[in-house]
Amino acid sequence: MTGSAQPTELEAVAQPIMISSGILQDGEVILLAIKPSGWYILLASWPILLVAALAVVASSVADGFIGSDRSARVLFPACLLLAVACLTAAFIGWLGRMYVLTNRRILRIYSMRKLDVACWDLRSVNQVLLTASRAEKLLGIASLTLTLDHPDDKQPAWAHISRPLEVHKIVLEAVYRAKGM
Repeated sequence: MTGSAQPTELEAVAQPIMISSGILQDGEVILLAIKPSGWYILLASWPILLVAALAVVASSVADGFIGSDRSARVLFPACLLLAVACLTAAFIGWLGRMYVLTNRRILRIYSMRKLDVACWDLRSVNQVLLTASRAEKLLGIASLTLTLDHPDDKQPAWAHISRPLEVHKIVLEAVYRAKGM
């Protein structure tokens, strides 16, 4: 902890992980603990949102040909409800997702109903790659992918991270330190 009475942002995020879950091993130190970008919510939801919007537009166009607005009056609230439900589910998924870098491992923690922890030993990481879809590039975010000891083994580790270049540099430095480079 720092000398101030308030914990730093990193300590405030990291402390509940150590106490409540017992995820960390003896001697393991958290170097970075982040959540995905807020854009994660929209990126996880866009396919369903697009289908709902297209359904409303198609219904309105069809009603225009028929001279009625009956289907649009029924379909619009249903699609709106679907969109809200989809965004809510994505928000809850975002709340339960955390990315943690320690001096030994890279972790992806997901806790909706049951705790799910994916972890990779830093010494088995050969490459740390930043990948970005067109949407991610537009939003200034990226995903972190690990190439492990096996040549065909690429693991998507952290999706939709903010400040990707800064995070990439921190992870690379941790991998180099873990390997003694």
